[in-house]
Amino acid sequence: MKSIKKFFLNTVFVLLAGAALASAQDALDPAFANTEPGIMMQDLGSLWVQNQNGVMIWAANVKRGEHLEIYLSDQVDSFGNLLEDKKTAWRVSNGESAKNDFVRVRYNNTDYWAISNRVSKAFKTGKISKACAVYRSLDLSDVRINSLAAGTLVCIGESFPVTAKINLTEVTFFDAPSYSTVTAYVLSEKVTED
Repeated sequence: MKSIKKFFLNTVFVLLAGAALASAQDALDPAFANTEPGIMMQDLGSLWVQNQNGVMIWAANVKRGEHLEIYLSDQVDSFGNLLEDKKTAWRVSNGESAKNDFVRVRYNNTDYWAISNRVSKAFKTGKISKACAVYRSLDLSDVRINSLAAGTLVCIGESFPVTAKINLTEVTFFDAPSYSTVTAYVLSEKVTED
């Protein structure tokens, strides 16, 4: 009787361990991960791989406007939207190291990490058609000091009427002076969709 009980317990253990291993592999397999379309906002933005010590090592550069997939985690924001799969890690490049926030991405069927403020979710992309003011909010008196040049790559969000004749469109762009992406508003007539 003891040998049957031992056999049964060993069989259950092996089945549970196998299921847990398969579940862990599925969680790491990109085919099982949620992604959203994304875009590299920085010109010659870097893609990174993580070594066995958890340090990000430079792997490749991609041009501004290159499409990629941004992996989503199982965490949600206050609106119930899935958040990006992010982590903070040390990176090493040209003999220098720094700590950055990274987001997991897929580019050309290969998984990488990108510095999180250099990429953006991008359901619609476009360009600024004419130089225009940038607004920090939907208030027309809330203008930033700088403007966006014609041809600037943007990820396009929603448009909002602010007066009877004026709409503002939410855009995300790469701001070179701050070296990160910025989300703000521009006159809708100044944005053209790709």
